[in-house]
Amino acid sequence: MKVAVVGAGILGRLITINLLEKGCRPTLFEKGNPLPDREESASLTAAGMLAPFCELEHGTKEIAKWGMRSLELWPNLIKKLGGKIYFQNEGSLVLSHAQDLNEFFYLQREVDKNGFSSRYEKVDQKRIAELEPHIAPRFNQGLFFSSEAQIAPDDIFKAFNQNILPHIKAHFNTKAFIDGFKVNGEEFDTIFDCRGFEAKKDLINLRGVRGEVIRLQCQKQFLQRPVRIMHPRFPIYLVPRPGHQIIIGASSLESEEAGHVSVRSQLELLSAAYSAIPEIGEARILEQNAQVRPAFADHHPQIKMEGRCIRVNGLYRHGYLLSPAFAELAIQKIFSKEAECMSL
Repeated sequence: MKVAVVGAGILGRLITINLLEKGCRPTLFEKGNPLPDREESASLTAAGMLAPFCELEHGTKEIAKWGMRSLELWPNLIKKLGGKIYFQNEGSLVLSHAQDLNEFFYLQREVDKNGFSSRYEKVDQKRIAELEPHIAPRFNQGLFFSSEAQIAPDDIFKAFNQNILPHIKAHFNTKAFIDGFKVNGEEFDTIFDCRGFEAKKDLINLRGVRGEVIRLQCQKQFLQRPVRIMHPRFPIYLVPRPGHQIIIGASSLESEEAGHVSVRSQLELLSAAYSAIPEIGEARILEQNAQVRPAFADHHPQIKMEGRCIRVNGLYRHGYLLSPAFAELAIQKIFSKEAECMSL
């Protein structure tokens, strides 16, 4: 088959890898650079958390199940990508300050209600100290999800550019126009539309949700794994990266404006992080980025078939958590020759 993939975010790149494995040599279209700046890419702004159970704060049982499937798929995808990719599977820790325990118990109830109570360990201050000694003195109880993970988006993009791009046709810095069975006038048997928020005019009810992250350079390694701090107004995650860096994020604002982090978000994110680890007060702010993530009303991704075009979109705040599972589902759609519209 002659196949086009429009959009080289994380989803478009994983679909491209799966197509290669099926014997196709796809043509990739992307309006930006092969390795865009984080200011230009929602996929590179993301922290890369793979936390299906923690995300039940924002998601559903279906999101968690697709996330579990993606956790199974990621190790093999990393092998296919080659290169040096940072992938940490040390679990994640959920905590809250004493005054915010209602938010903590809400997440625990959601996890239990959806049948995942066996996926976490309730931890006391002693156990928290074993897991995260720099945080332990300020928290008395938490939930430890041992199977959750994280991955570095930058490493994925670099490995893709080095090891996958030579085997496909690619048009970067090229805005793609999909017209029926053609992309920029060239005919294809199948077209995967993975443009994210850029596809808004072609997808009813698709909207943008603004997400903001701050990257810190710390004096030493303060965390061993991702930590989520529950709060009624600004829950945050703290994601450690090599080189004593920490990514702070988790804001979800009903806004379609990208750009810089707002003053309010900066104050809230940094204050919440400082309350958990006062030592980061001396850290240096390396980056502050805000990007728009595509979402439908129910916050569930969708795969829609329109003739030869398969539109995969709406991953919301779950890009790295869900993209392996949805790349797999999208490929199954064309190779099983199912022609109906699927809304997941």
